[in-house]
Amino acid sequence: MRWRPSLVGMIVVLCATMVGIAPPAGAGPVGARARRAVRALPGLTWRSRGIGGGGAFFSPAPDPHDPDRLFVTSDMSGVYRTDDFGASWRMLRASRLRGDVATPVQFTSDASVLYAIDADEDLRRPVVSHDGGTTWSPLPSDPTGGEVYSLWADPDSTQRLLISSYDTLYFSSDGGATFHQVHQAHDEHVAGVFWDGDTILVGARDGLLVSTDGGATFSLAAAGGLPADEEMVGFAGVRVGTQVRLWAVTLGAGDVWPLITGAEMWSYQNVYRREWSAGGPWTAVGANIPGDVLPFFVAAAPGRIDTVWLAGGNTDLSAPAVLKSTDGGATWIDVFRTTNNANIATGWSGYHGDTEWWWGEYALGFAVSPVDPDRAVLTDLGFIHVTGDGGASWHQAYVDPADENPPGSPTPKGLAYHGIGTEDTSSWWLHWVDDATVVAALTDIRGIRSTDGGLSWTSGFSLGLPHNSTYHVVEHPVTGRLFAATSSVHDLYQSTYLGDSRIDGGTGAVAYSDDGGASWQILHDFGHPVVWLAFDPNDSETLYASVVHSS
Repeated sequence: MRWRPSLVGMIVVLCATMVGIAPPAGAGPVGARARRAVRALPGLTWRSRGIGGGGAFFSPAPDPHDPDRLFVTSDMSGVYRTDDFGASWRMLRASRLRGDVATPVQFTSDASVLYAIDADEDLRRPVVSHDGGTTWSPLPSDPTGGEVYSLWADPDSTQRLLISSYDTLYFSSDGGATFHQVHQAHDEHVAGVFWDGDTILVGARDGLLVSTDGGATFSLAAAGGLPADEEMVGFAGVRVGTQVRLWAVTLGAGDVWPLITGAEMWSYQNVYRREWSAGGPWTAVGANIPGDVLPFFVAAAPGRIDTVWLAGGNTDLSAPAVLKSTDGGATWIDVFRTTNNANIATGWSGYHGDTEWWWGEYALGFAVSPVDPDRAVLTDLGFIHVTGDGGASWHQAYVDPADENPPGSPTPKGLAYHGIGTEDTSSWWLHWVDDATVVAALTDIRGIRSTDGGLSWTSGFSLGLPHNSTYHVVEHPVTGRLFAATSSVHDLYQSTYLGDSRIDGGTGAVAYSDDGGASWQILHDFGHPVVWLAFDPNDSETLYASVVHSS
């Protein structure tokens, strides 16, 4: 094989799977004329196809009106909805609602009325749905001018809202028709809101904000046991009868800001409990938390005053962590036991799986059902897991339940999985080897391969693809050998990556496969990202590679 230097522009092809229309043997990418013909076909149905998961998920939001329904979001703009507690998902149309970090769907007393943040390009706008989340429209008023960092709705009303900009908190009592400013502070992260009739408690970076007049005014409560060098990153509250208890997770002062994620768990300081109804101070309850567990999220359990959950990461295992206490924080139990997948039915990621638990690494979202204290959902850097029995057992929620691997044993490598609608990584290219075998070039999870026409897929981690991203696949016109352009740098040429500093440190190679993509080896290591390949039309032994580096 001879190499020729080339400068090739990136071509991005967005592909969807056509149900009921199989490509011919040896078919390449769909061209412009073919795409026009496809659009003209009547009765065409489009479905998400892939291995499921792989990219970060955020903001799980369980529905108080239907315990089986919940939403999660992705920083790839997807908002995903399940109506069967994670057995299947569908992505909301991007023209209706786009997700990102910290964009949880908010529920109200009316199952039809929901609120959310629409992350449209560089804007974050408050929106409302009046049909249970099918369609969305902007709120009549937005005092942030498209810079909403958090939005919170009263679950016992359809009218009361809190939204925050980077430094200001606003309240609405009329469903967003009008807002008034109630608090201002720099880097105003809102860790959580507890609605309790006319009393509204807001856990914020700079302290506990309290309203006792239904949101007309707010003031900072006395710190009362919360150290001056710590700031709230997680906050929750629960009422059982006349007793109101609050919970908080803190990071070091100066380490909390709007849109902070679980990646900042390294600054964890402590967990606190406060008996609000009794007028008590904050009391530290983190002494018995294992030293290798760093909490970030806290969630109360409805109807159970002594039950509280924490989620974060286990630094010793490089895995997500969930702890639970049923005695008010006196003791903590590890309920997400990743070693040997002790109580977790896994998909393709797990103990000794296609990827180990380090791929998910730490919690990026955690929530407990507001109506069922035994139901919880955990999201991380690649996956979704749910429990319906208080953490005694967990199930993956990103591949078909029929494909999941049993708990208490290592996750097998190299199996094929059916995705269920949570495909949240960039797809750069599809190459059909024959009428049943297709290789997909992807970001983050290297690539995937199907031998049944795209119904089920095997992870690129077990195929031997060498880098984070595969951008392109071509086939030798005579021998049938496949060649793949791979790179450790993802998202070329996204605007945030258009800089030498983010590209020059990357590596990349051309990999090859002689078995239709079932296994790959490195043909040539360029030491720089490789993003495109092309054969010389006059010489099939000459392959051009597009390599990216400032020099």
